Amino acid sequence: MNEKYPFDSGHMRQPSIDELAAVPMFRSLPARELEDIAARFTLREYPQGAVVAIEGQRLPVFNVILSGRIQWYWTDEDGRQLKLTPEGPGVTLPTRRSVASRS
Repeated sequence: MNEKYPFDSGHMRQPSIDELAAVPMFRSLPARELEDIAARFTLREYPQGAVVAIEGQRLPVFNVILSGRIQWYWTDEDGRQLKLTPEGPGVTLPTRRSVASRS
């Protein structure tokens, strides 16, 4: 695992238009725009339990959950790890600053 960008592993491929259209933030876009987005995105698939982001780290790319669920964790000032509500398709990672693992 790369400490600077720990989630740079995982199976990678281009997402399909159908995969993008299933995500709420892309659902209303016409097929041509979905094709343009698909050409610019790289889909990464992770096994259950994989760490895909680290608390406090700025993510170098825009990330959107297309399928599955992500479990967020937050560490409080006493060092206790709190498990937050899992989220699914359409969630973006750049706005989060938590340890996340696919559940």
